[in-house]
Amino acid sequence: MGRDMARTLKRWGGGGLAVVVAALSLVISAPSPAEALDIPEGHGAVIAIVIDDVLDNRKLDAFLELDAAITYAVFPFSRGGAHASERIRKAGGEVIVHLPVTSRRSRTSGRKLGPGWPAAAVEAFVERALASVPGAVGMNNHKGSTTNVRSMRRLMAALKERDLFFLDSVTVENTVGYAAALEAGMPSRINNIFIDGQGSVLSARRSLVRLARMAAAAGSAIGIGHLQRPSTAAVLREFIPLLKAKGYVILPLSQVTSVPNHWTRNVPRTLPK
Repeated sequence: MGRDMARTLKRWGGGGLAVVVAALSLVISAPSPAEALDIPEGHGAVIAIVIDDVLDNRKLDAFLELDAAITYAVFPFSRGGAHASERIRKAGGEVIVHLPVTSRRSRTSGRKLGPGWPAAAVEAFVERALASVPGAVGMNNHKGSTTNVRSMRRLMAALKERDLFFLDSVTVENTVGYAAALEAGMPSRINNIFIDGQGSVLSARRSLVRLARMAAAAGSAIGIGHLQRPSTAAVLREFIPLLKAKGYVILPLSQVTSVPNHWTRNVPRTLPK
C-alpha cells in the first residue's frame, strides 16, 4: 500500500478503512461486461463459430489459442492459404473455402466465381479452389453476389458431387445460395449473425448474446466473425467459457445446422422453377 493511501486511511480512521475495503471488494467481485449480459441457459444448444477472411498465418495465433472447435474460412488462391490451412488442422480446427463470388461477367480462369459459367467451368473452378485450401470440408461465400440461380445450382452440384457442404453467409438479402443448397439436398446451413459486423467490443458482445439466444430458441445457430477485426478474438476468449458454463456446446460447422431467423427471414427458401 502506498504512503499516500496509508495517510488517507489513517486520517479516515477505522470507519474509512472499512469503506475502502468494502468498495474494493465490490470492484473485485463485480461481474465482467460479458457476465453482466443476459445469456440464457443453453441446455445443450449447439453453436458454430466461423472465422472468415483467412489469407495466411497472420493473426491466427489468438484464435487457435481459443478453447473451442472453431471453423476457419480460408481464401482460395492466396499465397499463404495452404500453409494456414495445414496449421489450422494441426491445431484441431476445421477448414472451409471462403469462396469469392462476383455478379460481373468474368474469365473462367479467374479467381472469382462469375455468373453464366458453364457447368464444366464451375467444376474446374471448384477443383482449383479446393487444391489451394487443403483439407477443406465445405465452402461459404465471401461478400459478393450469390443471386445468380444458374451459377448457384451448378456450384451446389459440384460441391454435392464431392460430399462438401455450403454455408450461405448472407452478404446480400436476396441470396439464392441457401435455397440452392437445400434444393441439392444439403443440410440447412445459413449465417444467423455477423459477430463483429460493427467492429466494436460492445457490439461483438451483444452479437454473441444474440447468437446464444438464437441457439437456445432453435437448438442451434451459426455466427461469423472475421480474422482481421482486432476485438473478435478477445471477445471470444471472454465469451467461450461463459457459453460453456451456460450449457452451450461449440462444435465445428460440419456438425451444426441452422435455420433462418428474423435477420434472414427474407432469404428465399426455394428456387424458381
